[in-house]
Amino acid sequence: MPYVVGSEIKGYCTKCKDDTKHTVKELVKDSVRKVTCSECEHVHVYRQPRKSGKAKTRRRRKKSEKVKDPWARAMEGREEEEARDYAFSENYEEGDLIEHEKFGRGVIMQNIGSTKMQVVFKDGMKLMVCNRDI
Repeated sequence: MPYVVGSEIKGYCTKCKDDTKHTVKELVKDSVRKVTCSECEHVHVYRQPRKSGKAKTRRRRKKSEKVKDPWARAMEGREEEEARDYAFSENYEEGDLIEHEKFGRGVIMQNIGSTKMQVVFKDGMKLMVCNRDI
């Protein structure tokens, strides 16, 4: 059925988030381009009505699907492993397990140059010094 400006059409309103009656505002090559919602009077591009009448909702992750934090991923299977005590004069490799007196157990994630390293602890990432003379 060809529509004319001013005719009524059912469509999805982006403001009401529901299927409502609309008034045709603009046509492009015999197809409806813009409409006005008869409920809220919002002017928007025409959208086909949804079958359920409800807006699509995003699927929420279940607790079991939540992404593990970086510390938990780095520590997986390493809880029993012996950690070296942290000392800024020591040299460390990526993947080494260290024990810091304030931050606790951590894993070396990345060496930055010869005197810095990125370490992940339970309470977050820290930039630490290493391989320094006293």
